[in-house]
Amino acid sequence: MVKRFHSALASKMQAKQFVSLAILAAAAALTASSAAWAASKPAAAQPQYAGYDKPYSEADVPAGPLGDSIKHGYFIVTQTKKALPNNVGNAMYCTACHQDNGQKPFAAPFVGLPAIFPQFNKRDGKIITLQDRINGCFKRSMNGKALDTAGQDMTDIVAYMNFLSRGVPLGTELNGRGFVVVSKPAQPEDAARGKLVYEAKCSMCHAADGQGMKAGDNYIFPPLWGANSYNDGAGMAQVDKAVRFIKHNMPKNAPDSLTEQEAWDVAKYIDSQPRPHFEKEKQQ
Repeated sequence: MVKRFHSALASKMQAKQFVSLAILAAAAALTASSAAWAASKPAAAQPQYAGYDKPYSEADVPAGPLGDSIKHGYFIVTQTKKALPNNVGNAMYCTACHQDNGQKPFAAPFVGLPAIFPQFNKRDGKIITLQDRINGCFKRSMNGKALDTAGQDMTDIVAYMNFLSRGVPLGTELNGRGFVVVSKPAQPEDAARGKLVYEAKCSMCHAADGQGMKAGDNYIFPPLWGANSYNDGAGMAQVDKAVRFIKHNMPKNAPDSLTEQEAWDVAKYIDSQPRPHFEKEKQQ
């Protein structure tokens, strides 16, 4: 009798253990399945902003004085020399670097910029406004003169940037801001190799002598060195900055097609060429 009792008890315990193991196995399987499903899900989509997703069109610009300001700002950034001949000392224009009217991700887009200023600027060693940053481009990339920060031209540029940034919350760091990150090359960057890359993949637009290409009076591809290019105080005059623009955006007909080594080498070659000198005291 006792023997049968112990035998029955053992059977019940074994059954409970089996059920427990089955529950644990099922839970483990469910957890693994959930993890696999989560891993397979696409990353949450970035919020959609008109400045990134819809090319600039005057049809979207509001009527009235604000709309006039936005449209004039667009004119300035796309035809900078024509719009502000007294402030531009070379043949550069804003959208040479800020591509697609300042709307292209990882080509220093204007989208979202008003949301992150004022900010600390390492180069200046102080807090700067968006207007200060714009004037930095005029003095360095345009090799020219600063705008009146309270003047109508500056107001119109900012109005255009605000229009592209509509809907972007204050303080938002948008994906696509600035340039891509490029790893250091396997070999140190080399201007001689970069010259070969330039001749094969860049010269058809920017010319063999680096002086760009014009259609009538307007440059359709900017000069990359010489008197009509950016001065040596510009960000693009630093190889580690230029490579980040070049890697993702160049050549124009095949962007992001250069290897990292090619991008570093051609940036080194371009920035080894002569260009105007930035004299801070004279360009305030």
